[in-house]
Amino acid sequence: MAKDPAFGLNGFGRPKIYSDSETLANGILNALLSKPGSYPSIPNMGMDVARMVFLPFEEIDTSAIKTDLIRQCSYFNEVVQSGEFDVLKKEITDDLGTKVPMILFVIPTVVKNVGKRLVIGIRKNGVGISYNFSWID
Repeated sequence: MAKDPAFGLNGFGRPKIYSDSETLANGILNALLSKPGSYPSIPNMGMDVARMVFLPFEEIDTSAIKTDLIRQCSYFNEVVQSGEFDVLKKEITDDLGTKVPMILFVIPTVVKNVGKRLVIGIRKNGVGISYNFSWID
């Protein structure tokens, strides 16, 4: 997978370049957060997950999201393995004490010939969203 440049400098004052892992995570985050049609050359790419975390908890259909996630990850077929995809929803308490939905995505990948799972969490945060990702072996 190609590496992407970052808009900033690394600790040595040189242009920052994302690692293979960061490039992959950012690409998948773009697919999750983009609306379908955002990329004219790939009109079906995009899940618009941000709108899903504003739905009532019981209306979040993890099965439908998982099906779409697998389809979206086909755009990354050289680094995303077929295997144990998972989508989970949790109800968490935000900083204001309000219960909000959080959607977790578990995606099997290969980075530098090593199998790893990318875990992405997206949740409602006030009028916006918060997200983060981590790698597990």
